[in-house]
Amino acid sequence: MNKGDCFILDARDTIYIYQGLDSGRIERVKAIQVASGIRDTVHGGRSKIVIIDEGSTDADVAQFFEELGEGSVADIKEAEAGGDDVEHERSIDTEVSLHRISDADGELKVVRVGTRPLAQELLDPNDCFLLDGGVTGVFVWVGKGASQKERKESMLLAQKYLQYRGY
Repeated sequence: MNKGDCFILDARDTIYIYQGLDSGRIERVKAIQVASGIRDTVHGGRSKIVIIDEGSTDADVAQFFEELGEGSVADIKEAEAGGDDVEHERSIDTEVSLHRISDADGELKVVRVGTRPLAQELLDPNDCFLLDGGVTGVFVWVGKGASQKERKESMLLAQKYLQYRGY
């Protein structure tokens, strides 16, 4: 963590947003939007959102670091440690892709369905999807109606994909 960026910690009942002292207004707003989306879509609106910043109570800060599992305010690095935001955004924009994992026709297939900008409508609850976020990571989304084979194979395919891409 550093003082120039925002970070989100999903601790189920509570979603923490760390807003670094030197983070930008747009970053702060985006972090709140993302955390609200997690609360509403992943947790069914049942999580509370707590913002950790220079005005936070000692109790909230202590709980945040307890949920994080390590560290303290003294361990937070200066903004420069976070790197150049413009360069980071540029690298993310060029690397994001979404791949459908489906056995709808009896044979398991992986098909690239899109790149940035991606829309939630691309997700089909009857299949699994692999999201290659480039520098942000590789994620697997499992639809509620996905077959057992799709569920099992999607994780194996993600591991192979990580090796293939050298992540």
